[in-house]
Amino acid sequence: MTESRDQKGAKPARRVTIRHRLEYALYVVFRGVARAIGDGGLDALGSFVSTMASKLIRRRTDLANRNLAMVHPDMPPSERERIVRDCWKHYATESIRYVRDSGVPFEEMANRFDVAGVENMQHALSYDRGVILFSAHFGSWENALSILTRFGRKVVVVGRVLDNPLLHERLFEGRTRSGFELLDRRAAARELVRALQEKAIVVLLVDQAVREHEGSLVPFMGHDAWTTTAPARLARKYSCPILGVFTYPAENGRRERAEFEPVLETDGLDEVEVMSMVNEIIGRRVSSDPHLWLWFHDRWKGVPER
Repeated sequence: MTESRDQKGAKPARRVTIRHRLEYALYVVFRGVARAIGDGGLDALGSFVSTMASKLIRRRTDLANRNLAMVHPDMPPSERERIVRDCWKHYATESIRYVRDSGVPFEEMANRFDVAGVENMQHALSYDRGVILFSAHFGSWENALSILTRFGRKVVVVGRVLDNPLLHERLFEGRTRSGFELLDRRAAARELVRALQEKAIVVLLVDQAVREHEGSLVPFMGHDAWTTTAPARLARKYSCPILGVFTYPAENGRRERAEFEPVLETDGLDEVEVMSMVNEIIGRRVSSDPHLWLWFHDRWKGVPER
């Protein structure tokens, strides 16, 4: 049996292995458990998984503490440890929810969100061009893509195609059923241009480190970080509006919510200047709710000071 990929820009078909089947079987069991316990048990399961993960993947816990110490050198160690614990719990819970809800059409999932700043997105659409929408590994970013079904445009998401074709098919089922297209970030350049020419909404997560030849050093939370310049380059070359969106999980009795940022004013700015604005917006969101961001990623990898 071979993998069948219908996403443009994805890897060629590859054979399904025994390991893939075992991983898929584990996914099916875990999804069944997540659905059986309902929302009431989700928090408890997230706490258990996060506690285990923080101990078993200790190097990531240590990395998160180092990142926080660099960005907030005056923060008491006890406060950093609390943020890291909350971060583990947030991502464990969100991962379980994502597995549980795989296969749910995005049109249905969009009803869970309150959306602010819709006028900013409508302003971007009024350009009658492709739209570049940036975000970060922040909050409930995976399921929040569902809100884009409200705007009547084709949506193209740049991400990593999973190595396991069985898991990839199931985990992205809800998106593909809703007409979303996933481009493998390792081979997406040509298809990105095509999508923008078709006036699609292109979604890019821009908060992770890239290789030196793939970006530029841009300040992020007070320290230079290797940052992709692709959003700025595409926006300038094809005269596309660029704006951000950030999403928040349901907490303290509130529904899940999404907030669109205003369209960036980029006239006369170079790529690094535009991405400095993007990084500043992301950093502001992270500073307000630090437990919702992926501190376990080596965001400042390859920078001389690290």
